[in-house]
Amino acid sequence: MVIVANDSAYGAEHIQFTRRQMDPSQSVLDWPDFPNVATALGAKSFKVDSDEALETAVGAIENRDGPIFIELCLDPSDMPPPRI
Repeated sequence: MVIVANDSAYGAEHIQFTRRQMDPSQSVLDWPDFPNVATALGAKSFKVDSDEALETAVGAIENRDGPIFIELCLDPSDMPPPRI
């Protein structure tokens, strides 16, 4: 099982741009569709971007019979600040 927490950005840079009141869009990237790549490689794949999708992914984990790939879609603007 592989779980990727994807905020679609370079998270540390996004936080720094936001802290400095700069445009954080420079840190946001257009990543490939990871679940499609994992499916092509033989895994059951899930994109978790809602509560319903999370329930489906959890059910698949409980009943897995082979490799599973889960992409957790996160909002880079909703990440907790780093602890220093």
